[in-house]
Amino acid sequence: MAVIERNQAKVERLIRKGHDVNDTFSPPFSPLCFAVGWNAGAKLLLRAGADPSTAIHWAIVYEDELTLRDILHSGSRLFASPSTSRIKGLWNHCWRYESVLGFVLWRQSVQGSISPTFAHLIVGAVADSRRKLMDLSQKYMSLQELKKCGWVDPPNQGLVSDAVATELARSLLELKISVPEGLWPSGKQSIYHEEQMTAAAADDLFKAGFQAVDLEDKEGWTPLLRNAWFSWWSHWQRRKLYLQQRIACIYWFLQHGGARVVFPNLNGISVAHVIGAYLGHTWRLGWSREHVWKEDNQELCQEAELHLSPVLDRVFSLISTSQRDDCQCFCSENGCLPVHALLSNMRLNSFSESWPGTLWPTWTDEQELLRMWRICAASNPLSELELFEVCRYQIFNRLGMRHTCCASWSIGKQRLFQFQTMEESEKHEIREEDAYAKSQLDAFTLLYQELNAKYYDRFTKLWDMWWDVLEEYLPSVNWTNPFSNLGMRHIQIHDDLVPIEEHELPLRLDQIKERIATAMELVSEI
Repeated sequence: MAVIERNQAKVERLIRKGHDVNDTFSPPFSPLCFAVGWNAGAKLLLRAGADPSTAIHWAIVYEDELTLRDILHSGSRLFASPSTSRIKGLWNHCWRYESVLGFVLWRQSVQGSISPTFAHLIVGAVADSRRKLMDLSQKYMSLQELKKCGWVDPPNQGLVSDAVATELARSLLELKISVPEGLWPSGKQSIYHEEQMTAAAADDLFKAGFQAVDLEDKEGWTPLLRNAWFSWWSHWQRRKLYLQQRIACIYWFLQHGGARVVFPNLNGISVAHVIGAYLGHTWRLGWSREHVWKEDNQELCQEAELHLSPVLDRVFSLISTSQRDDCQCFCSENGCLPVHALLSNMRLNSFSESWPGTLWPTWTDEQELLRMWRICAASNPLSELELFEVCRYQIFNRLGMRHTCCASWSIGKQRLFQFQTMEESEKHEIREEDAYAKSQLDAFTLLYQELNAKYYDRFTKLWDMWWDVLEEYLPSVNWTNPFSNLGMRHIQIHDDLVPIEEHELPLRLDQIKERIATAMELVSEI
């Protein structure tokens, strides 16, 4: 109570009487937590032996820069580890609190108004602690022992990665050398694997001596890939600002050595696939909240076009726009392209038992998103192959076929891109069930290719005509959006579609061909 009352004389008297400055009467709060915002009291407690790690998160939450500086100077832990289970505070309360830098970056994303000074202070503290750990290791370990831990060229190297620093700390403990709490690194491969990384924070880290920006973790993730997908926002209305931050961060990694843009261990995806998936997912947030869809997604489109173009130009200078992943789903011919990831992440899972299955955006919405993607990749417009795959993907959905590999794009518990892979037996069962629909899919796509070859010089007219006619003979199934409170917007649901009978298919294809031929002749006459 003395701390809460801001009674300095009483606090000093209690300290002289030997009261425990780390006593916690209301977990996870220590006396130092209540001193945040009262720097004089915080200094008193720290000098009396208060554990600085208990209050570092609170100093950030309440933006108490002076107390944060004192806490860092006192050797606060910067990352969680098994030993933090005994530390009072927020360390084990939630995954967001396991890294102080990650926590600051998360607060910046949620609040937006928090001063960048806090991230700068934490970066400086991380760099300082890493230097001290390296100095301690060099003092007690031989050159051979250092190299065994992964320190390639001591001491002629920048700051070692978190994975190497962890091995150094463990080796010191085996030698019975005490490693201060504040020197322990994160459990990640590198500091750049922090989620919510920003271009400004990455630049601070790089200038502080963390030079390795393209390391893969045990799962095959690089910082570029990790930060290309990580998506968390306190409110969907902040997604425009968040999109700017994500794109700026991706561009920073591409400019500072992030050269690995294809990931064979992760289903063969590329950074372009992840960017497409993220854009589709972000777009979906506005589409599913239909009362703001028009102005919100149009604004998002403008922001994406402004900031994303240089990123895609850089990515597509390293890989082809036709880069395929290892997907074996019928929705693509030999693996999904980035445009598949773009469109597949516009899906919205239904949360109502009366509306089971997957809700889809209309073809109009998908065309708008494709237009944005085409503009963003201005120097690499959609190729003939990409347009063919878009056509195949749309027909696949209209036939009511089920995805296997492509359905794996998802958001996990920590809002990270991850795969929900199907068992091979389940994939095989789906393919057997869709075998007849697959023959129809091939027939429709073959017709599209035939018409494309015939009217190649008038492709734009053919593209528009194809979808107008297809809507009549292979319609999308539109339902009223059950989640809308302020208006009506149609979306697609592909469950329980009535399949085309085998004897009907040739007739339907001939009718489509004839309708398009007639329409194209009229266009030519005009």
